[in-house]
Amino acid sequence: MTDVIAWPPVGLVAWEMAWHRPWSRSASLVSGRSYASTAQRARRLVTAHVTGIGADEAGAGYVEMLKALMIDRGTLLVRMSASAAIPHLARTRLGNARVEWLDGATELLWTDGSADLLWFENDRPGVAGTVDGWPALTVSGLPPSRIVIRPGEMVTLIDPATDARQTSRALRVTRSDADGVAVIRLLDAMTGTGQVSLGGAESLVLEADGLPRAVQPATGPWAYEWSFREAFADEVPGGFAEVDPWR
Repeated sequence: MTDVIAWPPVGLVAWEMAWHRPWSRSASLVSGRSYASTAQRARRLVTAHVTGIGADEAGAGYVEMLKALMIDRGTLLVRMSASAAIPHLARTRLGNARVEWLDGATELLWTDGSADLLWFENDRPGVAGTVDGWPALTVSGLPPSRIVIRPGEMVTLIDPATDARQTSRALRVTRSDADGVAVIRLLDAMTGTGQVSLGGAESLVLEADGLPRAVQPATGPWAYEWSFREAFADEVPGGFAEVDPWR
């Protein structure tokens, strides 16, 4: 297995994430019409500028320890939480998650007769469908008359019974109506109904292009520039082994 090291608790001063979809172009010998098709797997490309100072004045120290671990363990893979490529102050924060009730380590179940009752942080029911031929999700229980999501942000439909999740991304800016209902156009189709979570970060495994260096000035801030490409477990022998030295 190949080690995947958790990204350390460092501050970012700049961030870029873009889709990379290699494609090929061909032309019909009959009509001359051009065709484009996906040639390889789609993956994200990420650039991260990490402050050398950061919280507890430890940014550079964390970066150097991450580099040391990568060299010692023979890996360039990290696991990072990645948000959509929109201004960070504008990111949607309308999350939702199933609430578990515990007595120590024992799960407590709420029931209505013989039926289990499942609890969520917020009641935001969603119904998958289509609008004008595009995949869409109709969501209620939202704050009224406001922007609820922006293009590229995550949309998650959660099955209340199994906690199974379908995830896509919003295609455009979407506002709720006066009743707190919004129809969100999606990149990928969903099916069924469930509870909805909007926004948030996605957990990605990324492979570094190399180990960056940064010169510390006599005064003032400095930063390390990391470049990454998304990696998948089936691309490395034995899959991933998660390592988190920062906890």
